[in-house]
Amino acid sequence: MQTCNASGTWQDGACAGQGACAPDTTQPCNTYGTESCTASCAWGTCSCAPAPACTPTATQCAGSDVETCGGCGQWGVGVACSSGTCVGGACAGTCTPGQLQCSGNGVQTCGSNGQWGGPAACANQTCISGACTGACAPGQTNQVACGNCGTDTQTCAASGTWQDGTCAGQGACAPNATQSCNTYGRQSCSPSCAWGTCSCASAPKCTPKAKRCVTDLSYSVQETCDSCGQWGSPVLCMSSTCLAGTCAGSG
Repeated sequence: MQTCNASGTWQDGACAGQGACAPDTTQPCNTYGTESCTASCAWGTCSCAPAPACTPTATQCAGSDVETCGGCGQWGVGVACSSGTCVGGACAGTCTPGQLQCSGNGVQTCGSNGQWGGPAACANQTCISGACTGACAPGQTNQVACGNCGTDTQTCAASGTWQDGTCAGQGACAPNATQSCNTYGRQSCSPSCAWGTCSCASAPKCTPKAKRCVTDLSYSVQETCDSCGQWGSPVLCMSSTCLAGTCAGSG
C-alpha cells in the first residue's frame, strides 16, 4: 500500500500477500521435469510425475521386448525385436527364445540368447513346421504285402507318411477264393495265391445223372453220368436188356 508523502510522491509501504513466484518464470521439479509460474503467481503442474524410475535414454528388457526410459525417468512401452530377442537391453540374436524350426530332419530350438541350438534328429519321423510328425523319415522305404501275395515297396513322402509304390509279384488269386472249373467242378485258391486242383478232373463227357446203354454180343449194361460229367462204372442188366438207359424186360 503506497502513501503520498509531503513532496507529492508515492511512498512505498510493505509488500503484502505475495504469491509463490513471478509470472512466466520456471524451475526444475521431480528431478527431470519443469514447472512454470502462472499469472496468479502460483507454480503450475510439473511436466514429470514424481519419483523417476530410471535415467532418461536407459534401456532394459521386458521379456523379449526392449523398454526405453523417457525424458521424465519413466519406462516406456516395450518394443518387440524384429528379429532375435532382448539381451542386456538391446535386440540380439536371430530368433525368439523357445521358437522352433526344422533343420534338415531335426528340430532346432531358439535359446535364451536368441541363437538357434543344434538340431535334435527326428527318429523315424519327419520334421514339419518345427515338430517331429508322421510315421517315417525322408528316404526310408518299407516293404508290405499287397494284392494276391504281392509285395509293395513304400517310400516315405515329404509329409512323413508312407507312399505306396507298385504291387509286384502277385499270384493268380486271393487266398480262399473259389471258382468253377471243368464245367461242373470247383477249385479253391491256396495261401500262396495259386489255384488248387479242380474237383472235377477233366472236361465233361455227359450231363450229370444222364443214363445210357452199352451192349455187346454177350451182355447188356447201364451207365450213369456222375456229378463231374463223366460216365460211371457200368452196371450189368441181369436177366434183362438195357433200353434207353434203363434195364428193362426179362430176357
